[in-house]
Amino acid sequence: MKPSTILELVSKNQFLAERLERYKDNPYVKGDTTAEHISRGIRLISYIAKDLEEEFPKEENLIQDLYATFSIHDDDEILHGSDVDAYNKGNDKITTAQKISLVSKSLSNLDSEASLYLEKLYTGYKNRSTKSGQIAVQIDRLVGNQLVIEQRVRLISPLIAKFCIEYVEKEKAISGSVIMDHLINEQIASIIKIREEMLNKKFQDAVNLTLKLLACPWSRVEAEANVQMLLEKDLAEVSLGDLRVNRLLWEMDEAIPYFPLKLDIPLRHLIVQIQFLLLVVSF
Repeated sequence: MKPSTILELVSKNQFLAERLERYKDNPYVKGDTTAEHISRGIRLISYIAKDLEEEFPKEENLIQDLYATFSIHDDDEILHGSDVDAYNKGNDKITTAQKISLVSKSLSNLDSEASLYLEKLYTGYKNRSTKSGQIAVQIDRLVGNQLVIEQRVRLISPLIAKFCIEYVEKEKAISGSVIMDHLINEQIASIIKIREEMLNKKFQDAVNLTLKLLACPWSRVEAEANVQMLLEKDLAEVSLGDLRVNRLLWEMDEAIPYFPLKLDIPLRHLIVQIQFLLLVVSF
């Protein structure tokens, strides 16, 4: 295999990864690129590499395999030219077999030994059948969630918060890794903690973030009432079912009964009217 072939393939796929926006159609998340997503995952692998080696001493070349797996785990998306975000994976029109075929064709530009090695890793990731593939799935979900967590306004939605929790929790047991369990547990706890902080200590910050959302139709009074209602929602009672998770905050009526609260008159006028009604009832 010519060295130029390797360099050309790196340039081509890196170019595509740097230009593929993630969460492009998601109103809740200001996305990163696939290249940035991979970089974040590679950094996480570096930070836990020694822990994984100690946990799985019999897994030869685990860290090497994990680096390689995560580097190419989204090659199907960059080659196809579209990212299907986590909230819409059910709408993915490309099957796993088609994705494996697409990536295998790209890797065939390498020599047979290199392409077979990477094809095996990619297939193990897609089928969750190798240790490196299983851990890569968990890392993919952790770093994807972390972007949403950093943009705290997204967690005001109980649907988004519950989805993020279930998204990592459902893959918790696949690798049997203690360090991965700790990371997943910590991320879930941070989601709950952030919602509690926004409800209590940082409520006005949450309201301000909401009002800055594009096309937010609420007045400040409406935003305060609705944000409080959303943050008070017990996530244990939220069932995602077939709900459209990434709906806008002001489109929550199907998910939460009696929502959103509509205040068409100033709050002080509403209070006066309520006081008047109470006075009438007392007579």
